[in-house]
Amino acid sequence: MKFLVIILMALTLPLSAATFSSSGLPEGASIIFGSTSTSSDTYYAPYVNSDGKLRIDTVDTVSAITLSEIDTVEVLETVEIVSEVSNVTSVDTVDTITSITGGSIDVDYLTEGFLTEVARGNVSGVDLWTLTQINDTLPTSKELISPQSTIEQNAAAAATLYISSSSGTDDKDLQGVQSVKIWGINGSDALISEEIDIEGQATVETTASFAYVIKAAALTEGTSGQVGDIYVHKNDNITTGVPDDTTSTYLKIPIGYGSSGNGKFFVPAGDTAVLVDANISCSGTGPYVVYLFNKKDGAANNLLGIYCLDDGADHVPLNIPLEALEYIHWEALSANAGDDIAVTFRVLLY
Repeated sequence: MKFLVIILMALTLPLSAATFSSSGLPEGASIIFGSTSTSSDTYYAPYVNSDGKLRIDTVDTVSAITLSEIDTVEVLETVEIVSEVSNVTSVDTVDTITSITGGSIDVDYLTEGFLTEVARGNVSGVDLWTLTQINDTLPTSKELISPQSTIEQNAAAAATLYISSSSGTDDKDLQGVQSVKIWGINGSDALISEEIDIEGQATVETTASFAYVIKAAALTEGTSGQVGDIYVHKNDNITTGVPDDTTSTYLKIPIGYGSSGNGKFFVPAGDTAVLVDANISCSGTGPYVVYLFNKKDGAANNLLGIYCLDDGADHVPLNIPLEALEYIHWEALSANAGDDIAVTFRVLLY
């Protein structure tokens, strides 16, 4: 299942003034691709697709674009790395875009090359979130895919959080995990994060207030790595680092995982997103049923998809557009109680 993904681009201008024919250019216009040196000029002819949009399939370097009926002339560095794009309404494949700030461009699909550059931080205005969550004690009725299956969906109001570990070695002054980063949504529906030095089995309170918790990850650690389960919870009622009330726990980073989501993602105010894909892996007897839900503005959960699989792993392409303040979450069940499942999904946020 594929979805048309809209990615915002810089300085997109309408082409309504230009009339394209099957020859691929407006009357009197020219497009020059390649070096401007007379000794090494290289030209590539564009064409007009059946949908009437100008398309360029393969171009190494673009040094100048001139359209007779458009005043603006833009210089593109390369098709692999594009600084700015104007006068383009559609391209088939985009590997790298260095800035997305406004306008629009239609992309038929997102390439791994583009997503890799986003993950590396080479595309301003876009973030690629990779979130992993597990449930190692699945019941035979559907339940949130989260290390803490009884997790609250969200706080009644934005509030500070508490962080602790089941091991005293996970401490800022010792050799376990020393600090943790938490991402979430505040009371104004904006994305926030905070870095916290942890103190073993004692609780440490955040400075920021969170309404939703999206992800937590070990930020720095000593030679021992993560030694205990690390909890993010809403109060300091704990016994040897473990919350007394599991329903007050937002998420848990299990030993050996280093990071954890909690089966959900919330699109911040003012942003849009694309749910790119998911990798689902199961270990046990199965079979398994996985559910993907969304909701917005306090509405009831809406079922987006059901995925059935036996023991093993499966990659699920999605490319589902998400709006600001839209909320998604994953649930699952197994025919065999006690089986485990992990879902890693990617969200392109811009």
